[in-house]
Amino acid sequence: MLLRIKLATLLATVATLATALPGNAQPAAKAEQTSFTRDGLSFPAIVTSPGTPGRHPAVVLISGSGATEADNMLPEAQAFARAGIVALTYRKRTVGYSKVHRDYTQLADDALAGMAQLIKDRPDVDPARIGLLGFSEGGWVAPLAATRSEAVKFLITVGANGLTPARQETWAVANRVRWHGIQGSMGHMLRTAMRQVTEGGVFPEPFYDPVPTLAKVTVPVLAVWGGHDVLTPPGESLEVYRDTFARTGHRHHTLKTYPDGQHRILGTDDRGFTKRADYQPGYLNLLGEWVNTVAFGPPVSTVDAPAKQDARTLPREPLGWWEAGWSQLAVLALLLIAFLGYGIGALRRTRSVRPARWLAGLGSAAVLGALGYVGFLFTSNAFYVGGPIILGRPLPWLAVQLLWVATVVAGVFTALAWRRERASVTARFRLPLLLAGTAVLVPFGLYWGLLLP
Repeated sequence: MLLRIKLATLLATVATLATALPGNAQPAAKAEQTSFTRDGLSFPAIVTSPGTPGRHPAVVLISGSGATEADNMLPEAQAFARAGIVALTYRKRTVGYSKVHRDYTQLADDALAGMAQLIKDRPDVDPARIGLLGFSEGGWVAPLAATRSEAVKFLITVGANGLTPARQETWAVANRVRWHGIQGSMGHMLRTAMRQVTEGGVFPEPFYDPVPTLAKVTVPVLAVWGGHDVLTPPGESLEVYRDTFARTGHRHHTLKTYPDGQHRILGTDDRGFTKRADYQPGYLNLLGEWVNTVAFGPPVSTVDAPAKQDARTLPREPLGWWEAGWSQLAVLALLLIAFLGYGIGALRRTRSVRPARWLAGLGSAAVLGALGYVGFLFTSNAFYVGGPIILGRPLPWLAVQLLWVATVVAGVFTALAWRRERASVTARFRLPLLLAGTAVLVPFGLYWGLLLP
């Protein structure tokens, strides 16, 4: 058995190298526009083929998150074609997929529809040698598709997660915070915000666990990670694949790490946060060689050491009732009513307590400023922080924190003034609401890190 596998590997390598020899020059790879349909939707696609006669292995490439076009993974498709493999890339669906909603089962069935169309339309595709490649988010989708159809004969993942999307994204955001050189309370705020988003139902598929699906995979698997991946935890994900396959008795998997590669196995000059145009040496060749090896028989399992991560991911921490979205919104409403309400009323009154005017103005600016800045961070996925880093904080975050501290100080002066002027109408009815808002603002600010160092 071992001799047969070694012979198959040798034959596959020779077949791949032969396409590069001058005496065996092959026609240039061909790229053809096509499309397939599912659920009434049309998926524009590109078929990249070797342009040689006969039947070839084939692969359907599933891209990462976002509204990706059909040419998103063209370099990988061209590498497959150079190795004698037909590759299909396609545009991701635009209906039923957004920043707040997506369905991995639906995405898996999209990929299988593309595979079925490829088999149907292409006489140069060998149905017995067709598989899937899933990159990044596609690393959750491709294994799911492989368990839903016997047509899938092999599985490749690149930068795939072995953990839930919520756990992965929280880790990725923390990495971006460190990249910016941010320290202290802003990291606390972003962790809190991620918990609110994932537990609040506005983060897509937050608790999808890939392990039960991986446990059902029986076809040969090639899984590749970059050692400098800062979007997917490469070390932990390899460990999940390794341990799952060991538990289920899966015997034909290659778990590979390129130590200097980033998320897509491209080069990087800053440990994964930016990328160069060049792929890691040997990576693109590996894709084709491995598929051609599978064509001759299941490959022997090899497992690299897990990449070393700067930090491990954190397990899920469910929200307490006081942290739930409805309670957070209620607190925000109270703060805005207290500060904006008093401020608007003070504009119409000829006499009001001066510290209270300051408190209303500072409190309104503090709450609205915090909301605006947190919203900005989430629209940019924390890639942009809006200004230079001062004292370990982005300038906008530092300004918001100073507003919150100033609001608390103004609250103390307002409380002292209230004791002196209790007899007035303003002191009896309006100031207590304003001071109540200030009292609520303190624990709220501590929870969100706005009043933490």
